[in-house]
Amino acid sequence: MKSLILAELGVILTLLFGSCTYESYKKEIAPDLMDEADEAIVYSQFVDSLKYIPLETTSACLISSITDVQISEEFIFVFDENMQTVWIFSKEGKYLNHIYHHGDAPGEYHNICQFEYDSVNHQIVVLDMWTRSLLFSSILFSLG
Repeated sequence: MKSLILAELGVILTLLFGSCTYESYKKEIAPDLMDEADEAIVYSQFVDSLKYIPLETTSACLISSITDVQISEEFIFVFDENMQTVWIFSKEGKYLNHIYHHGDAPGEYHNICQFEYDSVNHQIVVLDMWTRSLLFSSILFSLG
């Protein structure tokens, strides 16, 4: 009797697990956007004007690479992740100053991953990924 119940249970489990299979239908899709585009999109469709502002280059301001750019009413800010520096320019592109406070002391950072300009308080807010902290630097102090 016991062997009959075990045999039936074995058949039921075999049917149950044998009929329920999981197949992964992972399919990678890599669209070719250039091939799928019907027509070209030109800047004039969504931009009314462009202005080229050459940024002043001096021995004190040598940008390695541009990671991010922010433009305010008064300034152009350029974040150079390689040099861990935020460069500050006038709206005309004249080099004014930079923010570089790399180190372990209070008010210094290890690894900038992002920055924002607070136009109300005239300060740059730097996100230090290493210490997971925000550092605030006054623009008026930096320019003075």
